[in-house]
Amino acid sequence: MSEYGNKSDAPATAAQTSGNDDPGLYIGYLVTGVRTRMMQEMDACLNPYGLTAAQFIILRRIAEGVATTAAELCRVLEYDTGSMTRMLDRLEEKAVIVRERSSDDRRVVKITLTPQGTEQYPKLKDEVSLALNRRFSPLSSDELNQLRGMLERLAKN
Repeated sequence: MSEYGNKSDAPATAAQTSGNDDPGLYIGYLVTGVRTRMMQEMDACLNPYGLTAAQFIILRRIAEGVATTAAELCRVLEYDTGSMTRMLDRLEEKAVIVRERSSDDRRVVKITLTPQGTEQYPKLKDEVSLALNRRFSPLSSDELNQLRGMLERLAKN
């Protein structure tokens, strides 16, 4: 069974939906389909390390200093608190993160990479980079730059 539960929930293909009917909806289907394949490819390359794409995304935010608490991760990644807690529990079980109460404010729990997580992260990032570069290999350098520019513009809105 797919992540969509059944085929009717899966992104439509070009044969199923015409871009002429509703260009925004069609582009949404395409973006969703590309994202799904990217996540599957990330899952495949991270599987030997016992991690998933969703877990890597959280690790990346922690490693790059974008988020240092569960609340910040929820805000940045748009997760609900229950889901984030479960994800952090799994990462802690894998010994790649540690949660510690802040000495300044006991209500705040800081999240950092463990020494093992710090050592593993560059390898994981390289694996993911290779997988995603393969996904985008049909595009020329100019096309990649155009796509990046368009996506950045859309992300700002």
